[in-house]
Amino acid sequence: MGMLIATESLVQAERYSLTDLGSLGGGRSGATAINNLGEVVGWSTVPGNTSHIFLYKNRMMMSLGITGGLRECLWHQ
Repeated sequence: MGMLIATESLVQAERYSLTDLGSLGGGRSGATAINNLGEVVGWSTVPGNTSHIFLYKNRMMMSLGITGGLRECLWHQ
């Protein structure tokens, strides 16, 4: 059995936030990458269940075009 004793100098609180990005109007979406500027790319369905690649930037989700599905979206990262 091991023991870890943490002192104040060893423990630093990391601050993160969670943001609901929403979707492009469909029922499913997923983020696949984020950069140091907070811009997110991923995929989202639109009404009619077509998948689109998106860029989330400045609190807005923009479609970058139609994709053949999640596999193709991951290829475009």
